Amino acid sequence: EVPEQSWTVIVEQPVAEAYQTVGKMRRDLVLMLAGAIILAVLLGLRLGAKPVRGLEAMRQQAHEVARGNLDARVELTKLPHLDELRALAAALNEMTAALDRTQRDLKAKERLSTFARVAAGLAHDLAAPIAAARAACDAALTAPGQEGSVQLLRSAAVSHLPRLQRYVMDLRRLAQEGQIPLEFSFVEPRALADRVVAEAREFEKWEGIEILATGKAAPILADESLLHRAIFNLVANAADACLMRRPPSGQVCVEVATSVTSGLAVAVKDTGVGIAADRLPSLMTLDFKSTKRASGVGLGLGVAMHVATAHGGSISAESSAGQGSVFRLELPRIGSCKEGE
Repeated sequence: EVPEQSWTVIVEQPVAEAYQTVGKMRRDLVLMLAGAIILAVLLGLRLGAKPVRGLEAMRQQAHEVARGNLDARVELTKLPHLDELRALAAALNEMTAALDRTQRDLKAKERLSTFARVAAGLAHDLAAPIAAARAACDAALTAPGQEGSVQLLRSAAVSHLPRLQRYVMDLRRLAQEGQIPLEFSFVEPRALADRVVAEAREFEKWEGIEILATGKAAPILADESLLHRAIFNLVANAADACLMRRPPSGQVCVEVATSVTSGLAVAVKDTGVGIAADRLPSLMTLDFKSTKRASGVGLGLGVAMHVATAHGGSISAESSAGQGSVFRLELPRIGSCKEGE
């Protein structure tokens, strides 16, 4: 309306034309936003590619370390010049190096511990043939013309001295190679048990103990020398347990049999002082700890357990205080050389 006039002016304009400017502004805004997004993406790809590759390299190193590869390292020269990223990679490399040093130290200590345990067992086994050879020499010097002296010398020459030589060779191999290899041959279990019993009867300290062998078993593939040592050590422990009775007396029986589940089963039974049930688990360990004063079980059990384990077998025990013990050695029909004793 025009003031003071009776006129009315009407101006008409198409809606599209009226909002054309607004549409252009919206379009320009969308284009600017899209351009900004594209620019940000391009800048991100260009500037962020190297940090991402650096993070991926550290992820791969962590994966390799988790798999046990402690030689894996992140190459710092290939990382972008970002102090935080390089500091993180350096820390990961230092941690991996520390883990590698720790593992090497543990392996060295483990090898030394294994050598000490096996050497202790070998030293223990040296005592028997040395004592037998000394007794034979003493008998030959005091009574050179008697048949018993000649028999002791023959036994020492045929049985004990070869065993002593094998033990010395085992010690040399242990020092040079880190283990004692098994020398397999077919062994007659009953004949081996009879030899062990005959040798044990020659020791004067077990003179009042009845020692015998029973049963029969099929031949088995094994290291005869090591198997002999294992059975003899079990017999020696059993005889010592009988000596601890008051008065010293008892029986030790070596029973051989063919096992249905394994191959060879050798049971060494005694009527000695026995072992309390709660002490058996601590005795049946491969730690070569001697507890002979309390139970008659010494280092020989640890040696026997290592021999059984090296053949893929095992040793179990049953005992009760005052009623004797039974130690069972079981070997598979086909011996498996897992590791040296």
